[in-house]
Amino acid sequence: MIGRLKALFSPEELDASPEQILDEKTVACAALLVEAAMVDGNFSDEERQIIAVLVEDRFLDDPALSAVLISTAEAKARRAVELYSFTKIISQTFSYDERMDILQSIWEVVLSDGRVDDFEDQLMRRLSGLIHISDRDRAFSRQRAEKVLARD
Repeated sequence: MIGRLKALFSPEELDASPEQILDEKTVACAALLVEAAMVDGNFSDEERQIIAVLVEDRFLDDPALSAVLISTAEAKARRAVELYSFTKIISQTFSYDERMDILQSIWEVVLSDGRVDDFEDQLMRRLSGLIHISDRDRAFSRQRAEKVLARD
């Protein structure tokens, strides 16, 4: 899974400047991770750390660039009044399996505190619909995220 997400970005993009790396698809994915952390009103240090690990493992290998990406994504998520601008990019850019991987990453952020509150549950339902993931596969991506978190 990690390899599939990293493969989405060519080696040239990984060696580019921060402005070139922070293309709309990368920022959209990171913004949804941040949105998942903020939706319950408590953007904890634990959630911030998980987002940093996810971004570094799945999108960028450079911690400095990851920090820039997270800051950019956080600013965009705080300014956004809707999710459609992010989910539209993801729906148009990524394959179904890649969108499943993204949804799993978002679940990992949501589940990081050991519970899913009503706002997080509603967000996950909305996101899966907006990125065209079936209810069955949404549940499957949650199970995969739970297994990943259980290993950590």
